[in-house]
Amino acid sequence: MSTSSFDDVIADFRGGEVSAFERVWREHLPQILSDVRQYSGQYDEIQDILQEIRISLYRSCHAFTGTGELSAWIHGVCRRCCLHWLRAKTRCQKYMASYVDLCGEAITCPFDDAMDCEEQTFQYERVLHALAILTERQRQVVTLRTIHGYSTKEVALVLQCAPGTVKATYFAAIHRLQTYLCPSSRSTQ
Repeated sequence: MSTSSFDDVIADFRGGEVSAFERVWREHLPQILSDVRQYSGQYDEIQDILQEIRISLYRSCHAFTGTGELSAWIHGVCRRCCLHWLRAKTRCQKYMASYVDLCGEAITCPFDDAMDCEEQTFQYERVLHALAILTERQRQVVTLRTIHGYSTKEVALVLQCAPGTVKATYFAAIHRLQTYLCPSSRSTQ
């Protein structure tokens, strides 16, 4: 390919022209796929990540200034999408682990393949809704204690309150979550 025709493709790519975007996508797909495989080895996850990268690249193609290498810019977009996906997966798994701690029931993350997608989505939304019924302070305490693993004293420092307040807020939040998520296993304490 001549330099002038490649420059035309880049100009069209920056302008958001679909055919130019498709050409750039096809040419860089092997490298993108190689990058994505570093984050996941599962076919379905790779396909999801590739779709996110494709959308992100198309939405931001106008942001490519042309001062650097296109492949480096694409690699950066790819890396950001992979990291975003990885953070979302980790966050989801932490929330699901917290649910198991509360109810003693097994629940899977929507990123796991053990259950059908509809059931996973239902359970995930149920946990998120349960967290939404908490007060802002309760949500902060539960998140800091269970997700981030902070001690009572550390949470008290972060929220600028007494450790006793953290304990009482945490107990009330856990009781509220257990009542909502597992009505049959309410504690009799």
